[in-house]
Amino acid sequence: MITRRTASWSVLGGGAAATIGLASLFAVGAPGCGDSAGSPPSAVDAALDAPPSDAPFDAGDGGDFVDAGPDAASFAALVDDPSRWKPIANPGACNLHEGNVVPDPFPKREWSACGPGCLVTTASLPFAPSVGTYAATLAADYVSGGVYMTSSFGNPLARITRLERLPEGTTIAATMARQAPGTGVLARLGGAAPFMFLMLGGDDQFRFGRAPKQAGQPIAWQPDWRSDANGGPQRFVFDDGIGVGTPGGPLLMEDDTGPVVQLPGGADRIVGRGKQLVWAAGYTPAIHGYTKAKGHVELVPLPGRGAIGVALSDERIVWMSGVRVNDQYTDRRWHWSPRVEDPADVVVHDGPTIDGSGPLLEDIKTGGDWAAATRCLVPNDLSKCQVIAWNMATNQTVAISGRPGAFFWNVLAVSPTELYLGEIVIRPITHLVDNIVRLEVSALSALAAGAGWAQ
Repeated sequence: MITRRTASWSVLGGGAAATIGLASLFAVGAPGCGDSAGSPPSAVDAALDAPPSDAPFDAGDGGDFVDAGPDAASFAALVDDPSRWKPIANPGACNLHEGNVVPDPFPKREWSACGPGCLVTTASLPFAPSVGTYAATLAADYVSGGVYMTSSFGNPLARITRLERLPEGTTIAATMARQAPGTGVLARLGGAAPFMFLMLGGDDQFRFGRAPKQAGQPIAWQPDWRSDANGGPQRFVFDDGIGVGTPGGPLLMEDDTGPVVQLPGGADRIVGRGKQLVWAAGYTPAIHGYTKAKGHVELVPLPGRGAIGVALSDERIVWMSGVRVNDQYTDRRWHWSPRVEDPADVVVHDGPTIDGSGPLLEDIKTGGDWAAATRCLVPNDLSKCQVIAWNMATNQTVAISGRPGAFFWNVLAVSPTELYLGEIVIRPITHLVDNIVRLEVSALSALAAGAGWAQ
């Protein structure tokens, strides 16, 4: 039997909400390693091959590419160094290479103050020529006491995918492709799967690799490019398997090798951690779970409701539910349970109701006593987007608006002490992320109350 507990709550900095869809911000997809020469250019090509922007912005250097300055590292020297790269087995038409990252050849991250409890760094590293980082490739999570993040970035010289540990920016693993624009980049939204290298190939071909947690160890690649795990919006990885979530359910390759098995339940949002996989969708009235020992279970029934987002930490499963009417939601509410694998052990703690009816911009993330997500208050007005963060110990929710001229499009990770956010400067449609912002959880109430950002 599922136990339910409800507590009192409060909200700081909220407002009446509406919706904006991810599809209006980013076009996910690019030609890949196996594409023919006649393939049309993609949204990724247009973004990464655009000339640097000189337009000023209030929230950092802005533009599509970082103005790296006179001390920037040479991107050409990095990608041309034969001691740093070797082709993987069966590298595909894009000739995908894996990097030797010890010693670390990438610049370290530098953080600057941006307000009370706020630090910011450019998402793209300071290279010359400048590089752009594709927003939809970002994946991050708080794991084993650190925040890990993957991203794909590049310019017309090459595309690099890099796993790093934040905040210092130590490189754990990297790949590089130098063929036609758009090749060798991460496929599908990353969510909480920074250790999943799912590389995009042509003709619906994908290459799966499990990244190491220590620098100097190789990526564990599947032997072939494959097309039987296609169609999902989000990639996942956990101790006992890898795959992608799809509207019809997760496509799971147990033990990383297959065969591909489709599990029940819509999986628009999916996250793996340790030996457990959980997933949900707003149109399915349950949160589903999987372990190799127990198989599939309906972990948390949600009669008459849907799960708008779901997240895992070492201690908790956190989700937001609502009543779906077409693509809108009413009665949106936070919930959490201690981390369990058996439905009989679930103890639901009901949190605050969240105003508004639109979907979340991106995933919920959780760590320590906090969970957070992003949403927009007014359709098609990115200046009205917010981070909503819930303290599960106090049952208080805070809503934090973006910095001047920018918006927070996703919560990358939540540690016990900080939120990590992806920030995009507001301009005509873009596919590139500009900054990574860290907010101390101790400063969230002050920011929600209007403490202001540093200029």
